[in-house]
Amino acid sequence: MKQITNIRKSVCIMAIRKEIGNLTVFVDFSHPYFTKCGLSKEQMIASEIAMYLYQERMNLSSYAEHNLSNLTWEVLQSGWKDSIEISYDSIYHDAEDLLTEIRQRVGDNLGAEASVYFDELLIEQKKQMTSSFLQNGIDLSSIGELKDTGRYLSYVPFSFILTLFRDEPDLFFGGKVWKTSLASGGEELLGHDIVTQAREKIIQQYENYLGDLIIFHENKYSGMLTLQRVSLSIAFLRKDLTA
Repeated sequence: MKQITNIRKSVCIMAIRKEIGNLTVFVDFSHPYFTKCGLSKEQMIASEIAMYLYQERMNLSSYAEHNLSNLTWEVLQSGWKDSIEISYDSIYHDAEDLLTEIRQRVGDNLGAEASVYFDELLIEQKKQMTSSFLQNGIDLSSIGELKDTGRYLSYVPFSFILTLFRDEPDLFFGGKVWKTSLASGGEELLGHDIVTQAREKIIQQYENYLGDLIIFHENKYSGMLTLQRVSLSIAFLRKDLTA
């Protein structure tokens, strides 16, 4: 059993109170161990619980499987399985849900104005959009109306959202999709080049994260490093979504 509480002014990472059948753990999540090293609080707490269990059951020490590594793993699996495992399926669905939400927000903001971007669809993107129409039971004869109303955006592949982002990044910032605003103003005092560079840094950062999600979703890469990177990209982009 465990209880986790922040200790804001403590110089220790963790304080532990042990009683028979009870383990109380106090953790300072503001400690550099977490804020600067990015290490796992779950693993640290699990290792302390494992030590407690190991010492409590010393009669099992003759068994090869009764060791700190195995006990730590068992604690992690029983208490934090969903939060520590990097699951391809989970990350794929998270990426798809976020991309769908971004696409929907862009479509809602543009409305009928989205019609002006229809001709920027590549042949392959039009093929994918057509497949999406058919899958959703949409008569292809209504394509003209879908274009004029901008509702076609709900069916375009996610790669087209990246095309829009590169062409019109202002459609995404300042509360439209993300809360962050692009750098603007102050050119007279700071200089046009400095303001432009600041703006481009923001755009490039978000383009990299958005591109991570789209490439992953299209290619279904399952390597551990890719999953970790995509997971971080999802967390960054979702955190800045406009409420």
